[in-house]
Amino acid sequence: MGPHVRKPSNKAFALIVMLAIACLVLMAARGVKLPQEIILTFNISADGKVKSQEVVKTKLGDQTLGTCLTKIVQGLVIANPAKKPVAVTAKLVL
Repeated sequence: MGPHVRKPSNKAFALIVMLAIACLVLMAARGVKLPQEIILTFNISADGKVKSQEVVKTKLGDQTLGTCLTKIVQGLVIANPAKKPVAVTAKLVL
């Protein structure tokens, strides 16, 4: 059976957005053209760690932006995670 699918909690989503904004501001300052939206998908295991290889689903014009966003998401550890793996999708509209 595949992972359970749910929306990220408000706290987890707020953290993702704050950290993603840091990546986006850095890239914009470097003159990188940003997409209109970025879709992030990842799995959170029962130990609260992100267990996904591919995080950014949006085609980005700059690999550095994708790397920055991926490192942020893969570094997340969720307190009190679900007892089963959880698939998360977060859509950031810019």
